[in-house]
Amino acid sequence: MTDARRQRAPGLRILLMVMLCWLMAMAYLALVRRPVEGDAGRAAWPDMRIDLNTASVDELQVLPAIGPGLAERIVADRQEHGTFASLEDLDRVPQIGPSVIERIRSYAVVESADEGG
Repeated sequence: MTDARRQRAPGLRILLMVMLCWLMAMAYLALVRRPVEGDAGRAAWPDMRIDLNTASVDELQVLPAIGPGLAERIVADRQEHGTFASLEDLDRVPQIGPSVIERIRSYAVVESADEGG
């Protein structure tokens, strides 16, 4: 029976190592995903959205559906016509319509419209 136990031992060791790695990964994710305290004292995720009125061409390209050409047109439009008052104002930029605006809605914000362009 000792030979049978020795043959099962490597499989058991592997299972224990996998379980230990899984537990460590779960503990790490619990620490990383912990929200920060918001102004109201409730847990909140930090706002990581991109401000369309201050973002550079490179920053705008992080948004879904925005490549180098669209990013350059957004910055050029902002310089020529001033800041955007809302996300919907993006439709004044050539080749940006409702579908693109909806794709970036969760990732973009217009915060500094009052600063002028």
